[in-house]
Amino acid sequence: MTEKELYNSIYPKQESSGIIYEKDLQKSFSILMGKVYLWMTLALLITGFTAYSVAQSVSLMSAMFEHPLMVFGICGTEIALVFIISSRIRKLGLTQATILFIL
Repeated sequence: MTEKELYNSIYPKQESSGIIYEKDLQKSFSILMGKVYLWMTLALLITGFTAYSVAQSVSLMSAMFEHPLMVFGICGTEIALVFIISSRIRKLGLTQATILFIL
């Protein structure tokens, strides 16, 4: 099912009878939630890979222990990225939002 078909099934055009078919909405919702959980799984895999890579790098680990402000800088950058994405979510294209999500 394409994104457009999913959108049309979630927000159907008003029929002359005004009936919204519940089975179609349930199917669309389950497809949408499947995609949400897929993205959440991808995010967890990226986080796990990043954590493993940093833990295996002696130079990165020693830099983080020697310069504790670096950790706060990294956390601050992540929070700033969340605020930027949240404030511009309606203006960003799909590719831009995906790249920022993966960052």
